[in-house]
Amino acid sequence: MGKARRAKRGALKARILEVVQAAGKTGITVKDLAGKLGLNYNRVYTWFYKTGKNVPGLEKVGEAEYAWVGPAASSAPGTPPASAPKPAAKPAVARAAKGKPAKRGELKEAVLNLLKATGKAGIGVKDIAARLGAKPKNIYVWFTSTGKSIKEIKRIGPAKYAWVG
Repeated sequence: MGKARRAKRGALKARILEVVQAAGKTGITVKDLAGKLGLNYNRVYTWFYKTGKNVPGLEKVGEAEYAWVGPAASSAPGTPPASAPKPAAKPAVARAAKGKPAKRGELKEAVLNLLKATGKAGIGVKDIAARLGAKPKNIYVWFTSTGKSIKEIKRIGPAKYAWVG
């Protein structure tokens, strides 16, 4: 017998989504899905854990049970319909908070704008982080590194800063 060939990229996704879409909003368990596809249970479970969580329209509805809540099944499972709007781009500051590159100086610019808007009343680090979509830790680090060299920024309390310039 010859060696088994590897499936094309995305073939597993297409097969899984076809069965889940057929199950609809009622859903299907990972065990039943693996049985229908003739696959190892652990392989299917791992697919949902790693890849399935990033598929729009696919939702977990119970313990090891998933359902299709997205648009009706299309000709190519797993691909969004042509009329589906593209998701809005995240602000660069939020991208930087998630470890993705942002343009140099964007965080500084955004923090300074917030500080200037609040004036001498000041604003807390957690509030800044929430407004910018960044992690509070990143904002703390910014204040202790870049922010300390800006003379117009004054610390007015624990984790609270104001623009006095």
